[in-house]
Amino acid sequence: MDHMQASTKFNPIYFSLSILLAGYLLLPGFRAIFKYSPYPLLICCLYLIFVSIFLLLLVNRKLEKIQKVVGNPLSISLFLLVVAIACWIAYPFADSLKLSMQGSDQDDCIILGVNRILDFSHPYGEKTYFANPCSPGPGLLLLYAPFVILHIYILGAISSIAAVVLSLYQKWGDWNIAGLWLIALFSSLVIPELLTVGSDLVLLGNGIAFLAIALPDMVRNKNLTSAIYLSILCGLLASSRINFIVMAPLISLFVFASWRHGGVIFFCLSMLVTFIPSLYIYLLDPAIFTPFHLAGKSTNIAGLQMLMFGAILSIGTAIYSALRARVDATFIPMGLFISLAPMLLSVALGDLSTRHWNIAAWDGANYLVPLIPLAALILVTLNAKR
Repeated sequence: MDHMQASTKFNPIYFSLSILLAGYLLLPGFRAIFKYSPYPLLICCLYLIFVSIFLLLLVNRKLEKIQKVVGNPLSISLFLLVVAIACWIAYPFADSLKLSMQGSDQDDCIILGVNRILDFSHPYGEKTYFANPCSPGPGLLLLYAPFVILHIYILGAISSIAAVVLSLYQKWGDWNIAGLWLIALFSSLVIPELLTVGSDLVLLGNGIAFLAIALPDMVRNKNLTSAIYLSILCGLLASSRINFIVMAPLISLFVFASWRHGGVIFFCLSMLVTFIPSLYIYLLDPAIFTPFHLAGKSTNIAGLQMLMFGAILSIGTAIYSALRARVDATFIPMGLFISLAPMLLSVALGDLSTRHWNIAAWDGANYLVPLIPLAALILVTLNAKR
């Protein structure tokens, strides 16, 4: 039984955390509202208030009729099928916007990179149709490779959602938890928006959530086999963006706090997976290794002071989280969230400030996406088992 299983009485700490997590979930969706709504401020306020109330009532099982539908495995399967079909139909239309130099080029970097590897070419030797340098690191190229090879790229993100759903059921033995997570995930308007255009950030976020689900049991049981598999996944995710390299040492620290032998193994394997493929590709031609451009881009967007503030806050929360994880491994998901969120928020808000607080043009909202599945996970498990 997890540490979330507490008294059903009102708890101001749980309530405050739930409100903050709901706010993180919903904030990136403001971009779509400001972009397409004639009354964006009003709609954002209503969206924030009513969806937050709905989520809190739902995860606390106050809406019994809806709960029965949400926790039905058939309903969950049908929902995922509808999402997959919708994305399968919508993606070609979104992708075809490139012909008129519109739309999103987030998918092109993955597809171009994988195809160039298959042709034994440098994965970063070609820019997108917007002439943008590609940001995804080798880890995401490897994770997406089967979907690109089979020409089912759009199903990569859907498969990652299904993997989290199954892992939630396997861990808790309760379809309600899985269904609640799905509802919380899709309450963020940015998720269907990015699924439609084929953004790789959804798969990245679900990979982080999958890790967060599996890590506490791995640490408690000192399962070496799981440590090997999860460290490989951690390394692939850590090399997905230069900003996420910190994930490998961060998670290793959490594991080491409770299980020293496992922490050392996790650190060595995850760091090898993080750096060896990237280093090899970098040495092929350092001049065109474009994932590095994100380091300079983040500084230009947020400014050095804001980045330093986010980094210091992240270091402080990481140390606190490691101390908590030493006593209670179930704190690892929360520790991962509060350690990474300051860094991402500093860049996202820095981007918004450079756009003169024009939310409709807030491309930096995407920086928050990798932690949305994790925020949904914590929101659900924080309340659903109380």
